[in-house]
Amino acid sequence: MPSQEVPVIEDLDMLRHVEIGDVPRLDEFQIQLVRNHSRSGLVLFFTGENETVVAEFPWWDGVEEDIAHWRLADIPCGTVDAPFLDRDQGWSIVIWKVEDFVIFAEGEGNDEIFNTWFAVPYVKYISEWQRVIDLARTSTRSNL
Repeated sequence: MPSQEVPVIEDLDMLRHVEIGDVPRLDEFQIQLVRNHSRSGLVLFFTGENETVVAEFPWWDGVEEDIAHWRLADIPCGTVDAPFLDRDQGWSIVIWKVEDFVIFAEGEGNDEIFNTWFAVPYVKYISEWQRVIDLARTSTRSNL
């Protein structure tokens, strides 16, 4: 799983100091919708090389029902001034675009300590979301 020294973000304004060159880049990136038999519907994983899970939304059940109605404008992606931030039950993720990349920072615990960091080319991020939105639309129609 891509990572670097554990950064401590005390304030999201500190994201301005993250240099894209210091963030590990994923050459392979995919968004996967996977059935989890202990929860309802599908769950979403971000995967890297060899389909290794690099980040996820652990408390988002039935993701296909939600994203089937999305447009690309709805995907989780912010800017350094207004990053996408989600927190739930001791987990958090921040996603923002810098130059031609989308940076992810994921952490566990109630502190804003992110132990997973990686960057994905923006074009790849957008194309993966379009693929998954289309898949979710098909899945909800066919009731996988």
